[in-house]
Amino acid sequence: MPIPFHDADDVDALGFAAYLHIEQADSGSDIRYGALLFINARGEPVEFVYNRIELLTHPLWRPSDRSRAVARRLAATLFNASTLTPALLLCRADVVEPHVFGPDGHINVGLPVGRVATAHKAIGYRASEGLQNVHTADADGGQREIHVFWTPGPPDGIAADLFQHLADRGLILEPFERASAGLLETYGEALRTPE
Repeated sequence: MPIPFHDADDVDALGFAAYLHIEQADSGSDIRYGALLFINARGEPVEFVYNRIELLTHPLWRPSDRSRAVARRLAATLFNASTLTPALLLCRADVVEPHVFGPDGHINVGLPVGRVATAHKAIGYRASEGLQNVHTADADGGQREIHVFWTPGPPDGIAADLFQHLADRGLILEPFERASAGLLETYGEALRTPE
């Protein structure tokens, strides 16, 4: 006779969160690397999509246009390559500017986009973004305050439940580290920053 059981952490109905991660090998490089890591509410990876782009040389760009173009182009290629639809999308606020996503941004997506920053970082945001302060667990088990700038606004319903579940488990910032490790595993030495 099988043992009757029920998974106490049955969170499959909450869906997935996607983490958009962008980095470059060194400050002089015109190559940018991007990853889109999907996790479930338990923090388990369910999809990993990656790509890289090389921009025209630096002097041809206005600085603000260059960083927006990187985020826009990488996001578009990663979105096209992914097979899952997340309930929400998170990205780092110090990498993705507020003008990239949203109704009046460069890319309009049909789900909440949260730009994440630690509380001690000074990050610019648009008046149209909704600010949410969240306390989440850090790697040492302590509490850490973070800011999330939502476009078009904070998630509601199941997406809000998913975000709260991730925050309770310390899964707001940590998945960006996994996405970075995935890029390093994929691109190897090309991505290592020279010392």
